[in-house]
Amino acid sequence: MRCALLTFADPSYTYERMPRGTFAYLHFLEQFGHVVRFWTRSDCRHPGRFLADVRMWNPDVILAQHAGALLAAVWRRRRWLKSPVVHAWDDYYAEQSRIPFLLAWPLERLSVQWADRVTSVSAYNVYRARRWGVSAHYIPHGVHGEERETSLCLDAPGVKVVYLGDQSWYKGMGRLMRAMRQCPDATLFLIGDVNRELKKRAPGNVRFTGRVPPEEVPAVLRQADILVNPSDQDSNFKLQEYVRAGRSILGLRGRMEHVFTHGMDAWLVRDLGQGLCELARNPTLRARLAEGVRRRSVLSWEESVRRLEQVLMEAVSRGTP
Repeated sequence: MRCALLTFADPSYTYERMPRGTFAYLHFLEQFGHVVRFWTRSDCRHPGRFLADVRMWNPDVILAQHAGALLAAVWRRRRWLKSPVVHAWDDYYAEQSRIPFLLAWPLERLSVQWADRVTSVSAYNVYRARRWGVSAHYIPHGVHGEERETSLCLDAPGVKVVYLGDQSWYKGMGRLMRAMRQCPDATLFLIGDVNRELKKRAPGNVRFTGRVPPEEVPAVLRQADILVNPSDQDSNFKLQEYVRAGRSILGLRGRMEHVFTHGMDAWLVRDLGQGLCELARNPTLRARLAEGVRRRSVLSWEESVRRLEQVLMEAVSRGTP
C-alpha cells in the first residue's frame, strides 16, 4: 500500500527521538511493509503545488491530519483526488487554531464529514462525529513498548502528585497551580520540558524534573500517589501512560468521562483543588481507584497502528462508504 501522510509533524524527528503519534504511524506502517511518503505544514502553504505533488505520487490512500485533512477532504469532494482520505482526527482543532473559533469550528466539522474514513484518539471526538452523522473509529494512543529503571527518585514528604507532559497554559497549568496552593501538604512533580514562566509562578510545593527518557516514564509514574490531568481533554498521550502505571488518576469532569468512570478508575471533579485534597486525605480511595485502573488495558504503539492499518486497508479496498 502506498500511503500519503499529510501532517503538521516536524520531519526532523523520528520514532527513535519521539516514539509516539505521527512518528509511530510512519515508523510502524513502514515496518508493516507499506510505502509512506509525508507532506508537512510548509506544504499546506502552497496548496496548488501540494495537490499536484500528491496526485503525481498517486497514493492508494491518504492519511491526513489538521489542515492537511481539510485540504484532502475538499480535493476529494471536488474529485481532484482519486485516493480515499482517512482523517486521523488527533486533537480539538478549533480550540487550538490561530484563526477565530467561529471560523475554525465549521472547517473542523467539514474535515470530518467530507473524509472517506475517520479515526480519532479521542472518544469525545468520536462522540462529536456521531452527532455530525459520521461513524468514526476510536483508536487510542499507544504506549512506548520499552521500559527500564530510572535514577530519578521522587522524594518528598506527604502525598506525591505527578503530571507528565506539556506544561503550556493550554494544558491547564494555571488550574493545577491553584490546586497545589489549596493542598500544601502534597508535592507536585512536573515531568517534561520546563516552562520557565510557570516555574517563576509556581508555589513552593511544585518541583520541576525536566524531561525523562520514554523508557523510564513508567518507572517514574509508579512512584506517584496521584497522577493528574488538569485539562478538559481525553486524548492526551499521558493518559495511556497513567493507565499503564496503575496509580490513582485525578481529572476533570467533561471529556474524560468518555473514557473513565468516576469513582471506579478515576476521580473526576469540577474543582481540581477540592478533588486533589479529597484524594490526598484518603489513601483507601486512592487504592480503590488504582485497583480499577489496573483492570484496564493499554495498546502498544505497534498495536495502535495495526488498528489504523486496518482502517486504511478498508478504505483502499472499498473506496468511499
